[in-house]
This record gives sequence, structure tokens and C-alpha cells, in this order.
Amino acid sequence: MWAGRDASNRIIGYYPYLFSFPSRKTMIVTISLMPICVSTLAFTLAWGSGAVGHGLQYGLLGLTIPLIVSDILVSIVMGDDMFMTPRRVTILSFASFIIIATAILLSSLVVVLTGLTGLMIRGVVFSIAIIASMRHLATTVFSNRSLLRNLLTTLTQPAFLLVATVFFIPLFNLRIMFIGILGTVTMMSGVQVLLWFIGRWRDGNLRTKLLPLFRAFFLAWSEELNGPLEDQITTMGEVKDLNIDSLRFVDDAGCRARLVVPYVHPG
Repeated sequence: MWAGRDASNRIIGYYPYLFSFPSRKTMIVTISLMPICVSTLAFTLAWGSGAVGHGLQYGLLGLTIPLIVSDILVSIVMGDDMFMTPRRVTILSFASFIIIATAILLSSLVVVLTGLTGLMIRGVVFSIAIIASMRHLATTVFSNRSLLRNLLTTLTQPAFLLVATVFFIPLFNLRIMFIGILGTVTMMSGVQVLLWFIGRWRDGNLRTKLLPLFRAFFLAWSEELNGPLEDQITTMGEVKDLNIDSLRFVDDAGCRARLVVPYVHPG
């Protein structure tokens, strides 16, 4: 078994294998440029070379601008939040781009194989529902702001993307919009039910909730903000009178040293 400093060094050696996101600048550049390329390719596959202009238009006005504008608004709304820093807001948008880009490309390939051009819009609407549920999960778990601010953080970007899709993707209709809204509400409700079950967990003394404890641990680990975790530990702790052993070293001049060992585990 590993012990002491050797254990710490071995664990630290595995850190490079952990997944991490690129720098914020790299993610912003990706969000600004790649949606145009992805959209143009997908529209060309689905509707031919004549749809290149529509692909460029949707990539810029339907993806890039909604992603960037929603990031700016969310950063303003959550400006004083300890977890939802501008970098993490950008990470959420970067993940949103990956989800919607994957949906667009896969849908366009299905259109090529089947000829059913309406499948692309359904793929986009489904990806927006996934984005909304992902943002809802991340915001609710990590942010302790008001319900209104968390909902704005969750829904601003999916709403922008859905509205942009209405204007810039062919074959969109009210039925598909209704399906998209219903799917979004359903997936977010599923996330909320999951969080409700997790939130009901208490320790044996009914004093500690799981989500605040997890949030405090994450802030201590990622931001070195130890106050919330110390508060949680204080809540979990108990005041006890403990016995101690004391070993004194004395000579003719009196006590030279004392070794005091309390009956408590140091961890």
C-alpha cells in the first residue's frame, strides 16, 4: 500500500490524465469560427451546394451569435457567483457547441442516406433540449444563487438557439417547435427530479445536505475557497470531551518537554 508522501506523489502523477478544457481564449475562438464551418458543411450535405449561403447564415446568426451573446448576458447575471465564473460560462457554451455540432453533422448524414431533410431540424431541436438539461444540471448543482438567476443562466442560451433555428433552418414549423419545447421541459424536469432525490439525502443527524457539501468541496478543490467546506465540516462535527495521554520529560530544572496524545483520529 502507498503511504505518506509517496502516496501523494503517485496520485499527483495521474493528474495529467484527467480531462481538462482548453484555455478560455481557445474556446471563444472555437465558438466564434467553428459553427460557421460545421453549419456550412451540414447544409451542403443535406441540401446540396445551393445551400452554402444558408449554411453560412445559420452558422453565424443561428449559432455563433446566440452562443456569444448568451455568454455575455449570463456572465453579467452571474458576475458575483463563486462557481459560475466567465471561464466556466464559456465551458458550458463550448460543450453546447460540441453537442449541437454533433447533432447537425449526424443529422445531415442521415439526410444524405435517407433523403428525409426534415430530420436535420429534429436533430437540432433534440440537441437544444440536451443543452438545456445540461446547463440546468450544472447551474443547479454548483450555483447557490436565486432560482430566477439560475433559470436565466439555464434557459437564455437554449432559447436563443431555438429562436434562431426558427428563422434560419428550412422546414421548421410550429409542430416541431412544440416538440422541442416539450422535449426541453421533459428533460429538465427529469434533471430536477434527480436533484430532488439527491437533495433529500441527509446524514444520520439530519444536519448535512449532499448538494451543499459537494458544492463546498468543489469550491475548495477548484478555487481554494475553504470557507464553505469548513462551515460544512463544522455543521457535521460534534463537541465531545476526550481523554488524552500525556508524557512529560523532566529533570532537576523542571519540565523540559511534554507529549500530549488526544483520543481522536487526526483525519
